[in-house]
Amino acid sequence: MKYTLIYDPTAPFDGVRPSEADLARLSEQFNLMSFTGPLPAETTVLVNLHGKYFPKEWWKELSDGLKRGMGYLSFSAEAPLSRPVYRSGGEWYAERPQTAYHKRLMIQNSIPIERARQEQLRCNADFPVLAGSLQAFELTDTQGLIVQFTSADDHPGACGSSGPIDGDIVPLIQAVGANGAPVAACVEMIECFRGPMAGARHILINQNPSEAFWSHGGAEILGRLADLSAAGAVRFYPQPGYALYYPQEAPTLKLAYESLRGARDARLSLAVQKDGRTLWAQEQALRLEPEIGYEQLVLPFAVEAGFYRVEAALTVEGEPARRYRQGFWGYDAGLLASAGTVSCGRDYFLKDGKALPVVGMTYMQSDLHRKFLFLPNPCRWDEDFAEMKRAGINMVRTGVWTAYRQVMFIDGHPDEGVMRAFQAMVHTACRHDMPLVFCFFAFTPEQWEGVNCYLDPDSLRAQKRYIAAFLDRAENCGLVSWDLINEPSVCNPQRLWSSRPNGDAFELAAWRAYLRRVHGTAERLQERWNVSADACPDFESAPLPEEGCFNDDPTYAQAVNGFPAFDYHLFTMQVMNGWIREMSDFIRQKGNTQLVTVGQDESLPGKKPHPLLFSCCTDYVCNHSWWLMDGIYQDGVFAKPAGQPALIQETGIMYVANADGRARRSFHETRNILERKYGLAFGAGCAGAVHWLWNTNCQMDNLNEAHIGALLADGSQKAEADVSYDYGRFMRACAPYMGDLRPERVAVVLPFSNLFSVRNCAEQILVTVSRVLGYELKVPFQAVSEYELSAGMDYDVVIVPSPRILTDSCFAALSALAEKGAAIVLTGAYCQDEYFTTKTERLGRLSSTAEILPAQREEKLELDGAVYFASYSGDSLAFVDKAAPDGGGNAVVRVPSGKGQWIWCSLPLELNGNHTLLRAFYSYALGCAGYVSDIEPEAFEPGVLLRKLKFSATGASLFVAVSENGVDTDIGFTDRETGRAYRFAVEAGRAALFLCDAGGAVLHAYRDLNIES
Repeated sequence: MKYTLIYDPTAPFDGVRPSEADLARLSEQFNLMSFTGPLPAETTVLVNLHGKYFPKEWWKELSDGLKRGMGYLSFSAEAPLSRPVYRSGGEWYAERPQTAYHKRLMIQNSIPIERARQEQLRCNADFPVLAGSLQAFELTDTQGLIVQFTSADDHPGACGSSGPIDGDIVPLIQAVGANGAPVAACVEMIECFRGPMAGARHILINQNPSEAFWSHGGAEILGRLADLSAAGAVRFYPQPGYALYYPQEAPTLKLAYESLRGARDARLSLAVQKDGRTLWAQEQALRLEPEIGYEQLVLPFAVEAGFYRVEAALTVEGEPARRYRQGFWGYDAGLLASAGTVSCGRDYFLKDGKALPVVGMTYMQSDLHRKFLFLPNPCRWDEDFAEMKRAGINMVRTGVWTAYRQVMFIDGHPDEGVMRAFQAMVHTACRHDMPLVFCFFAFTPEQWEGVNCYLDPDSLRAQKRYIAAFLDRAENCGLVSWDLINEPSVCNPQRLWSSRPNGDAFELAAWRAYLRRVHGTAERLQERWNVSADACPDFESAPLPEEGCFNDDPTYAQAVNGFPAFDYHLFTMQVMNGWIREMSDFIRQKGNTQLVTVGQDESLPGKKPHPLLFSCCTDYVCNHSWWLMDGIYQDGVFAKPAGQPALIQETGIMYVANADGRARRSFHETRNILERKYGLAFGAGCAGAVHWLWNTNCQMDNLNEAHIGALLADGSQKAEADVSYDYGRFMRACAPYMGDLRPERVAVVLPFSNLFSVRNCAEQILVTVSRVLGYELKVPFQAVSEYELSAGMDYDVVIVPSPRILTDSCFAALSALAEKGAAIVLTGAYCQDEYFTTKTERLGRLSSTAEILPAQREEKLELDGAVYFASYSGDSLAFVDKAAPDGGGNAVVRVPSGKGQWIWCSLPLELNGNHTLLRAFYSYALGCAGYVSDIEPEAFEPGVLLRKLKFSATGASLFVAVSENGVDTDIGFTDRETGRAYRFAVEAGRAALFLCDAGGAVLHAYRDLNIES
């Protein structure tokens, strides 16, 4: 059969053009066409030597051909079908690169991969189509393809739903990097399983034609690949009946197979191995039909403890043998009993009693992703866990993000296959000595037949039965811990990443009971809510807040009463904590001692349950650093409770597109961002970070998920995978010196009342505080909740940044801390409580007036003999207030109080745009308090976070420098504690870390950086 090959000597072309002799050889196998003339309507395979270039006038015929399943072969180092061309003035005009056309091939984006990352080429031994042809290909600049095979959900309307398995991508030739792992696919094949292109094979040679290609049989290679494309997609999936069997059970193996383009004969060889011995093998003929076929095999042996590997080789006529691997476990009580134990220290995890700085990874399954519990492949898990272990990863997070009713469709009756798959995952983790965090729910708990997932007793009982099923199979294994829920929102499951009412009777009853506890009397509620007595005569009349109550735009056209929304936000915190306690108590009642946590995302924008507020209910807390690129340090430092580990449990790089639809960030930039996120996690005093995700998820209708991950869909490790290797190696060396951190002497109060109010400025406040203290002044600090601050705490300095409103309990704690000797550093108004009620008893110490005035665009302030200007711009002029000090104007007031003092500025400095003023005020206040940071920098570098973390037991110190500068930066500083000076260079946008002993001598450096000391 001849196929169509496009080559036009007059059209744009990248690489080495074929010679006349090459064209003659090609003409023996292909019908050659130029860019002029119509595209043949019945083309079965179209080969485009021009790769990214194609005639624009052909698009309809080309698109129609792809839709009917035509095979396609492209030859280009850039995205196929990305540059339409047309004739203009007798010349070919190539349009700019575009994404619209190659999306027909299910390719969303193409991102360059440089030659420098590649060490050698290798053929895919599992499908050796190009065995013996490596010399035709070169180590050269290539591309990484971002593919997305589905635009549908398995569970429509469910956030986190996976999609149907509409396609797959298979590397044929890979480039291997310095660490021995594949870093690029030079040739790969996309197989289409569903939809209008079902059965098609698209083959992509991801480099430009070279002299080596044409001189080493290039024409014959193209013919061979065209035959492969024409044969069409084949699906074969060997699946064990269960992923784990108990001793003496007879294992089964189910085979599913189909040839979507037409019937084909094949030979199948199967073997089961254990501990290097073949226990069973057979060969058989198969007839692959367009309709799927199934076979069920009962294997002729009884299962014993240990891991079983299934090897399958399918030889379809005209193709080399294609190898598949599966596996299953024999339940191994000894393996589970011998597993290590993960526990919590004050700041870090402990594994078998030793510090475990976490370099973690989220993992499901590298081919079927979120379906891993429903279509498990323990052999693939075993291989991936081995590679993650080799990369330095020391904790894996997994769990259920979707399809809870498939896990337990009928309340109390979990699916046995899913349970055994979970057991197999636990066995795999134990085999590799890998701590495993398992997440039960995502976003909101499943409510089964109930009406409120947090408050309906029927829902809670069903959730406990669901959790109990996993507890039973984990058998209190010390490597396993539990994440109750990922990124929770309360209470409405239809309003994720925000806190909104669900409107059911259980919520309404709990809401009214909460209001009664908080306000005591209806009269006080009416006053605080600013409602008339007839509008809310008693607590039983109090409604859930309407959507308008949550609007925090001060220029909103309708009247807004935000006080019910304020109370509702606090109510949701109590609902969340109540749910966590109920589930945690249940886990403990079952005799389970494993760690329990909740994984929250960047909760400040949505006013969702915050780690500092649920830390009282969990063994450790988690936060996820995703979108807030200007607040990555804040994500860690304001999630870390004193005396309890905080884990950045998800981090990665969200996909961002340029206006032209192409990816904004290169693979090197995403690596640098991830490196900074890890550095900022450790620099914030967190226990480590967990990368989302090992493999990008191409089987999900989510463009973010298609881009996010350490590995491309074809198995190539992106540059950001290097971050795990680098941090893994460094933290493994540092771990023996790590332990409880020396407590910080500066605390910053997180003003939750401000955050939950409809005049919320706290998001900006916290970012500003983090940057000025951490980056500009190099001052470390401990975050403390406004609701948890107490007189029993021990800090030299307590900063309360622009609170505007404060609870009475917080103000009383501040007063008590000042009496004990602390310096209370306060900015802006402070004389109103959380309901904006003026509290006259707070007057007299700093100011005799409670007057509050709107801040003006420019506010003048004299500080320590210098004059500064605070700038308030944009929307802030509609809601930012200042306090009125005695004597008028703006002032900085310093007054003694017991053994301590108050240092107050009447302006809310954290909300102004002039960091110079805020930096000067903080420097002044810290100086008044006698506080001196250990780090004495040689130069002012506001784009570099520099922090010292000292370990109490060993005296060692970890220095973390994270640069957000756009150029390489030379850093020099002195550690005042040891007197040692350090100098080193930080590359633009990257991190530098090093560990010193108690005397300041450098022990280990991240990426073996040169640290002069």
